[in-house]
Amino acid sequence: MGREVSPQLAATITKAVYRLTEIPTIEEAIQSLNSQFSGSLIFSESNLLKGKTGGPGFIKVRTAFGFVLEGKKQLEGHTFIVFRGTKYLADWLTNLNVLIDPSIAGNPAHEGFMKAFRSMLPQLREFTGQLSNGSQVHCIGHSLGGALATIASEWLNIEKGIQPKLYTFGSPRVGLPDFARKTTHRLGSENIFRVWHKTDIVPCIPIWPFEHTPSSGKDYFLPSPGFFPGAEWHSMDHYIQSVGRKNWKTIYALREQQPTEFNIRQWLSDKTILGCTLAAVKWLQHALAYVVNKCLSAVSGSYQLFLSTSSTIMDRLAWILSRGITFEENLSGWVVHLMRKISEFPGMHRHLNTEKPGNTEKPGKSLIRYLLEQLSNKVNQMAKNTLSQALADGRAL
Repeated sequence: MGREVSPQLAATITKAVYRLTEIPTIEEAIQSLNSQFSGSLIFSESNLLKGKTGGPGFIKVRTAFGFVLEGKKQLEGHTFIVFRGTKYLADWLTNLNVLIDPSIAGNPAHEGFMKAFRSMLPQLREFTGQLSNGSQVHCIGHSLGGALATIASEWLNIEKGIQPKLYTFGSPRVGLPDFARKTTHRLGSENIFRVWHKTDIVPCIPIWPFEHTPSSGKDYFLPSPGFFPGAEWHSMDHYIQSVGRKNWKTIYALREQQPTEFNIRQWLSDKTILGCTLAAVKWLQHALAYVVNKCLSAVSGSYQLFLSTSSTIMDRLAWILSRGITFEENLSGWVVHLMRKISEFPGMHRHLNTEKPGNTEKPGKSLIRYLLEQLSNKVNQMAKNTLSQALADGRAL
């Protein structure tokens, strides 16, 4: 590593950009930001990023989304491209547009995130064309802003030949495995600082096969209490408090051990009824990835199967898992275990008979697809409920 900024500075800049949504006018927000940073970063309408977000059937709202900032004084030689997160409903609707769109490098990414990024691309091209040679570029964002910062990092590397540092706080998953893996390779995992709280649900969505960048598992975990999603643990206020004066090495040392394949098999085989907790969401996603990968190996398939334009991701997942059912008993058993766990999460297991004594019928493609949809809907509803409460409490997201 080298030339990365501290966790405190990255979090402070990320939090500060919410002034754009918290202060009545952009002029007053800019004045407040310039006062806070005392000339080390210069905020103005000339380096303000504006973007459009929204979902199908809704008006696309153009809002102030961040800044491109050249460092001065003690930050000389550093440039910051910073994006805010989901303060307005229209922004959050973007997060629910789970369709696939090629990224700048042609990798499968979330269509809503890509549309929001492309709405800012002309400004980014103009602003970055004026950067000082040799300046270290830092892409920073929280929530939806973390997704935009990730896409911006890929774009900078491809179009500008820049090797940026990427910092995200509570970011959703941006793309499918190919996007995560290739973007990690392009940027280098040592240049990516993905920070997340244990009970922040936003990093859990969209559900797998969307994955985080970096794909190598190098992330920066921050403990937070409880078993259920907490709106406060998605807020930048709490991220700043949790980061405190820690350095990156100290935060990395807090990281939870990731489950092994043996752990996942044990969890799938456990007959304990699954509760609707955030830990359950994480285990389900590990298990879904494990079982689908086993099915892909059995059918000699790859993640390219997810790129079909003639069917949805849910259709393709259901097809892969239903093919796994037809193979040897061991593989079909893991698919059945997974369907049982998924049915327990939204409380549907009492109405299904996938593992009742004496039952030999195995779930078909239509039932598998239905259960996957219910899982996705339940996780998305948990996220919406959490963020609605956060907005009602007046927290900046």
